[in-house]
Amino acid sequence: MAALYLLSPTAGVKPDGWTPRLLLEALETYVRSALQASISTLSRSLGQLPSLDRALADVTAKCQNLVSLELILESAKPPAHPLLPPSIAAKHPNLMQPLLAHLETASLPSYFWRTMATGLTSRVHDIVTRAGVVARTLRSNKKAVGDAIRQAVVKGCQPPTAMAGGKGRGLAADANWDREVAVMVGSVVNNLGR
Repeated sequence: MAALYLLSPTAGVKPDGWTPRLLLEALETYVRSALQASISTLSRSLGQLPSLDRALADVTAKCQNLVSLELILESAKPPAHPLLPPSIAAKHPNLMQPLLAHLETASLPSYFWRTMATGLTSRVHDIVTRAGVVARTLRSNKKAVGDAIRQAVVKGCQPPTAMAGGKGRGLAADANWDREVAVMVGSVVNNLGR
């Protein structure tokens, strides 16, 4: 992380507007890759309900990885950059702040679930539009599916057990995830109709 921070281009950029571009691009690629894999996995499992528990466990693990990343970045101080004034490093007390600003979010778990809900909405709509056995099965199990998604969101927002006792429990452990739960459950259940 420090290498990507230090190697981020400074030429032609005003010091006040500088961001660790290479670090942010690498982290954003990681987050988007976790999102794409999760959307695909969950979309497939909605068409094959017996696989839903396994898919939600996988998605939960991906979100917990982002919680871990958030805790690591919150505790990582930016290295002193030889080409920038010290005031730039003081602007961001840790490496998490530039990423949150870049993604325009308050936390990685929130970004994960909200973006995932947006991606799932159209896929659920496709399942319902095609009708058939899959859509009927999904409708008849609407409550169970909603409950499973609710539990996955809450569990996914908790730090993994290896990091739960750490000094940087921070935002993920203490936050209220009701909005993310509502958005995720709504992206599936609200699109199923009656």
